[in-house]
Amino acid sequence: MTCINGAEAEYIAVSDRAMQYGDGCFSTILVEQGKPRLWPLHQARFEKTLAALSIPMPDWLTVQQQVERIAANFASKGVVKLLISRGSGGRGYSPTGCESPSVVISHSPFPNHYHGWQQVGIELGVCQQALAFHLCWLDLNTLTD
Repeated sequence: MTCINGAEAEYIAVSDRAMQYGDGCFSTILVEQGKPRLWPLHQARFEKTLAALSIPMPDWLTVQQQVERIAANFASKGVVKLLISRGSGGRGYSPTGCESPSVVISHSPFPNHYHGWQQVGIELGVCQQALAFHLCWLDLNTLTD
């Protein structure tokens, strides 16, 4: 089940800024015995992030109720993913015209391989690949047709 803006749905508009520009944030929430773990901490992190991105806050009580309803599907462990985007509207990078955020809540089973990782651990390494980093300033006043 996926819940988009309060309704069961499978698709989100391609015009949503999360799809166009990655304009939003998400969190993955552990579910145990049908209850989302650490909800107050997830909400606090969302509030801080949404404020930093100047994305309007959703109705947190409604979001929490939807997360809890979806989490109730898991008798033992599961995962709920909550994504909040700026919503649809506007053209280009300007957020003008985006009046309300989109809230997407989905769920999935707890990954089986995590149990093995908890028993034997994981091996980490340091990547030696350097990332390319270019600054490109474009003066729009110099462009001509």
